[in-house]
Amino acid sequence: PVSRIRDKMKFKSILLILFLLLSAKIFGLGITADTSNLDYLRNEFYAAIDNEDKTYTLEEFITNNYSDNYSTYSPVILAYYGGVQALKAKHAFNPISKLSHLISGLNRLEEAIEKSPDNLEIRFMRFSILDHVPGILGYSEERDADQNKICLLLLQKNYSSLNYKIQKGIAEYMIASERLNEQQKREMLDLFPSFTEK
Repeated sequence: PVSRIRDKMKFKSILLILFLLLSAKIFGLGITADTSNLDYLRNEFYAAIDNEDKTYTLEEFITNNYSDNYSTYSPVILAYYGGVQALKAKHAFNPISKLSHLISGLNRLEEAIEKSPDNLEIRFMRFSILDHVPGILGYSEERDADQNKICLLLLQKNYSSLNYKIQKGIAEYMIASERLNEQQKREMLDLFPSFTEK
């Protein structure tokens, strides 16, 4: 029962972040890449979490709009491409296919992070995937690195790329993940005081 409640809270947090990301134009989010394509990617990515068909449609959209050579993608597009591969792992039935897609996706996300290590959106995307990957697969170090980096980036209070509401949603997910240490949790609660009002 407790784990089900935690899973529901995580899912609700993801939906909140999705809403905020999709509402980027309303909130005045400044995006340097093609805004309409990014809006579509964000919308379809979160829809694809529970829809295998949308996962493949999204992959096709990326390859049609950005070429089938992922090495030419910008860091954010590369991250979404990696995220799609991870979603293919979620939907795959065969364990070997699952692992293959997951490794491919995480490799692309690693490349995106190497290109843009301080990108909060990319870091959060990988963290949210690794949050559900069993530790036995050996990605705990990357997950912990993302956790620490996300907290540091949030503490910078730089809302030029991702606005306050989106960053608050990210912080809420981080707290709900129950992976933050006490200091990080306290810092997130201090940064977004409305959390303490619940």
